[in-house]
Amino acid sequence: MKGLKIFFVVGILAWVAISCASVPTAPTAGQRTIIKESGNMPDWYTHVPQEKNNMLYFRGIRTRALTMEDGLTDARMDAMRNVAERVQTVVHTSYEKARVEYGIPKDDQDAGRDLEDGIIAQAKAAVTGAKENDAWWQEYTETGPERVSYFYDVAVLMELSKSDFERSLANTLEGAEQKAKDAKNKKAADVLKNMREDIKNNP
Repeated sequence: MKGLKIFFVVGILAWVAISCASVPTAPTAGQRTIIKESGNMPDWYTHVPQEKNNMLYFRGIRTRALTMEDGLTDARMDAMRNVAERVQTVVHTSYEKARVEYGIPKDDQDAGRDLEDGIIAQAKAAVTGAKENDAWWQEYTETGPERVSYFYDVAVLMELSKSDFERSLANTLEGAEQKAKDAKNKKAADVLKNMREDIKNNP
């Protein structure tokens, strides 16, 4: 009889364990659940490709977008911002070289940092020729204290030929040089001309 009781108790415990395992647990607050995605996360999401066959690559990312369309638009804008930042880096390097050669102090009113800042502002509008090479997205939910929210993470890989990149640089500097000439700012125009020639000869 005692053995029967032990067997009965073990049976009940086993039934409870199986029942608990089969009951789905409610998602905890802040939990992220992937609904669907365009495929496996590509390598370029974490490592932007290096220059290849005279093509430059730029990644753009938008997280927690409310719609796929908004996510794509913002990701593309982020990629173009990265292109403009590359232009700005080249401009800054060339400007510092020209400034030293001309003996211009950084706080010079005619050809100082104000001139560089103006060029950087134009760089964003001068970039042309970038094309979308690839895109990746993921739709998911996030569980909050009282509701479930739906979001998209979207990423795009843009490519830009080196010749288009150099053309964007030239357009940026030519536009700034013309403005300096129109303003009869010879010092600034000379610095910009020096920068254009430096970038042209050292692509």
